[in-house]
Amino acid sequence: MGQATLSKKTYTIGLILKLGTILSCCLGLYFQVIEWQSVFFGPNSTFLYFTTQSNIWIAAICLVFLIIDLRSKGNRQVSNWLYVVKFMFTVAIMLTFIVFAVLLTPQQEMDYLISGTNICLHNLTPIFAIIDFILCDYGYLSSKKHILLGTILPILYFIVTLILSFNGVGYGDDRIVPYFFLDYKKLGWLSVGDNGIGVIYWVIIISFMVLAMGASLLGIKYLRAKGSMSKTQEYN
Repeated sequence: MGQATLSKKTYTIGLILKLGTILSCCLGLYFQVIEWQSVFFGPNSTFLYFTTQSNIWIAAICLVFLIIDLRSKGNRQVSNWLYVVKFMFTVAIMLTFIVFAVLLTPQQEMDYLISGTNICLHNLTPIFAIIDFILCDYGYLSSKKHILLGTILPILYFIVTLILSFNGVGYGDDRIVPYFFLDYKKLGWLSVGDNGIGVIYWVIIISFMVLAMGASLLGIKYLRAKGSMSKTQEYN
């Protein structure tokens, strides 16, 4: 059981950040369905994208923690497994933010970059969620092994995406996968050529990115918890 008492300021900001995360997700998904004229299920479904799934995951867990904080008035007594889930979902949404910013933004048209979908799903939701985790979740009793947990959702997504692709699920414009770095027909698995490096290399690179993200979040969380304990001791 992770126990932490949030200061009034932290409690208030945390509520705003969680509400912001939830609202940004909902608005982003709404804009996405309208812009893509797509439903959440079926071929070329918006739900098949990691962006959509990671937004839904983080919004759902933020709603859970929002209810917990409202009921406890910031005097948290949270089961550690809930913190673990929130950590995994935060890493996932952080991956969405970084991969889009670094790998996918150069391929996008300006119309999309300034769209409500992109602003909400790739920017506001991740930023709100990451700040909320760092600010409010220092009660999470983590260990170094927990860094590995951040890789579970991306790996599962990779496996399921390949299974769907092998079974003929498409993503519009004759694309067999949602993201260019997963295109095994164009890139190959272990190839290095004019089209770039193979999918396996991309998976390794992104896996190391995810591990670095998880380590960073837990490292900052540790320093935050240490600082909070020092302040508590000073008051006592």
